[in-house]
Amino acid sequence: MAENSENPNNGSDELSGISWKPEARTLSDIGDDSLPCVCKLSSDGSRALPVGLSIYCQQPLYLYKRRQRKQVLGRTIYHDANGPYYEVGQTLILPDNFEGWFEIVPSEFGKALVFRTIEEVSKILPRKIFTRTPMTGIRIIEGEDGQQTFKDRKIPAGSILVVHSTLSAKWTTCAEREKGVGVRKKKMEEVTTIEIPYLKCTDIEQTEVLLPFSTKGRFSSVYEKDINNDRSIYRMKDLITDFDMPTIVRLVYGKAPVVPCIFTGVIALRETVSEDFIVASTIMNKRNVLIEFPVSLPVIAHFPNSEEPFSDLTTFQDAKKLCDKYALSFSSLIKLSPEMDTHHMKVHYNPQKSKTKESGLKTLDLITNISLTDDEPADRFIESDSDSIQSTDQAKPTRGIFKLLELTEIKRKSTDC
Repeated sequence: MAENSENPNNGSDELSGISWKPEARTLSDIGDDSLPCVCKLSSDGSRALPVGLSIYCQQPLYLYKRRQRKQVLGRTIYHDANGPYYEVGQTLILPDNFEGWFEIVPSEFGKALVFRTIEEVSKILPRKIFTRTPMTGIRIIEGEDGQQTFKDRKIPAGSILVVHSTLSAKWTTCAEREKGVGVRKKKMEEVTTIEIPYLKCTDIEQTEVLLPFSTKGRFSSVYEKDINNDRSIYRMKDLITDFDMPTIVRLVYGKAPVVPCIFTGVIALRETVSEDFIVASTIMNKRNVLIEFPVSLPVIAHFPNSEEPFSDLTTFQDAKKLCDKYALSFSSLIKLSPEMDTHHMKVHYNPQKSKTKESGLKTLDLITNISLTDDEPADRFIESDSDSIQSTDQAKPTRGIFKLLELTEIKRKSTDC
């Protein structure tokens, strides 16, 4: 047994008055009925601990909750200015409950196909679409005169819309025109009718919204098993259950790693593993951090005779609040392997120098952390979106003038898809 595990009382001066029980347990022996609790970890001497976790040994930790999940091990792919695409940095850990959206990268590392107009979406009628461009649709409402008119409905990028059907709307307006000259001028009413096709959807608030076919932008369908669609985006759980590894994906939208690292958003997914782990927090730091300890870690846990000496510590109370507030979301984030394995490099693709090649692989400066003073990490678009189109010529009637004359369903989304 390693020397530091023989004397669990080794530690900082602040803990010199804390006594520890002589018996010890492995992490796999700590069940849900024992959590949360305070303990101190030390190596069992069987093998070296990962560098990223050994730094937390021999200090009090607040073990919060035990979890089980599948996760994918992958590596960031970086595009060198001279052409090659390399795997770089530490191994990434992507949990199956990560809430980001991915696209599968084509063989030559270009961008995956997307729908460029709502009319293109209407030809496929996927069950759900993901908006990669902010846009404006309309809602049909009852006007003051009892006739139906419309109201704008703004849809931000990063939204999920449920697709229902395609519609054709006939709008009519009555405008006054002056005809004649001089004393012969007369005001006459002129009726105009236009017909506009729409895609009928509902948004996250279950509000019905109509999207003109002419709306331009970038849109993806949400992946459906056994539905052949090359414009889909995927959750990590879809990639784990329905695709073979290795595969290369691009994170389109989601939370980037919350520690400093090289992260381009393009990831080589290597293998899927199942893992039991315990979410924990440091206790004695001015800025406590959350950690995940695999229960297979070769350590033994020592427990204090009493947790009372910790109860008055502000940092201990902060650790409990940190776990209560962020443990669940922390477990769903992309993390770095504690093995600190940055020495591997693999060339994936080495194209000839070409100015037309995809240049969207950039190193992102992502130095953030989770603490009680921070907001929860936010979803963001990781991709370069410079080729997105903001439509300025969407076919829609002018507010407050047009009235709905007729609304006809053209094609309904099949319910068995």
